[in-house]
Amino acid sequence: MVPNWRDKHTVFGAFLKGKLRINDFHVLISFGLCVLTLLIMGGVICVGYESLIGVTITVPFLHYGMAIFSLFRMINTDAPLAVWELVMFILAYIIHYGWGIAYLFIEWEVSEFKYDPTNPSRFGEYVISYLIVIPLITSLVSSALKFKDDKYKWTRMFTVQFSITVFQLVLLIGSSFVFYSNTIGIVVSIIFFFILYAVVQVTIYIRNENYLPILWQRINAVLGLIIIFGIMIFSFVYDGFNEFVGFSTSVLILGFGGVVYSLNEIVGDVTNFIKQPIFFSPWIFPVYRYNPKKNDVDKRNRPTVILMGSMLIILGWTILCSVWVAPFFVGISMSILIELILLTICLRLISVTAY
Repeated sequence: MVPNWRDKHTVFGAFLKGKLRINDFHVLISFGLCVLTLLIMGGVICVGYESLIGVTITVPFLHYGMAIFSLFRMINTDAPLAVWELVMFILAYIIHYGWGIAYLFIEWEVSEFKYDPTNPSRFGEYVISYLIVIPLITSLVSSALKFKDDKYKWTRMFTVQFSITVFQLVLLIGSSFVFYSNTIGIVVSIIFFFILYAVVQVTIYIRNENYLPILWQRINAVLGLIIIFGIMIFSFVYDGFNEFVGFSTSVLILGFGGVVYSLNEIVGDVTNFIKQPIFFSPWIFPVYRYNPKKNDVDKRNRPTVILMGSMLIILGWTILCSVWVAPFFVGISMSILIELILLTICLRLISVTAY
């Protein structure tokens, strides 16, 4: 077995003690070359445009790189963050926010730090995209990884990370109302609710030994139907909301919701293949799963039916896009992509039994 130093040592500790392998040096050199390439790219853009826009483009990449590098050992092992990894993770935020705020004063006058609906500017877009959305992505991903690393328990570190994420989401909601419109603010608020609700559902699912109680399943189904039909009705009643956008949102929630649910069930069945083998027919259906209690097979068509039905719903939406969305080839291209994905899924399911 190849020795793994990451359980007991950090990168610097392994380097000082001679524990690093040749491929570890390759990874470190590649990371260094990426940072150097980003710095060169930023410099070239600054010279070409005769402005500091190159730095503004480079800093988010540097932010993500530092965040990933500091979390890499924690993600791949059960070891907690070392002091230098925590410092690098915090420094990633400091660099991004530091330059982001500095660029505000470089690019805009203090008198422009406001939003005028009659004369929209890039100021609001910059605040939301650069100062909120980019670090929010890091917070969401790191919180999810920490939650998984802590075996889905509310530890102190996860509580801190999740609180920062919630704070950033609240800022995003407020900024959406201020700098964009009430419609965008409502949409972002709904996304915020879904993230919190998803965390609660995952917690309940894990604490019940990877099972969601029937009551919560029914609540989720009712909430899903209310949201789907509510958005569609709202789009037809409210003049500021495009009807096709409302229809598309409802259809995609229904379609992708079914895809996520069915794939979760199918992946679970395939993962548990040794204990309860699952058999897909050469034409997908019928699907059978072995029941050890009965020493016989049961029909297991429902997850696959939901998957195929959900994919067909999305495929139907792409066809409508070719009519309602310009240019028309957008819908056609998406329909071809969905067909290829559907074909790939069918071939993969058929091959499960062969293995």
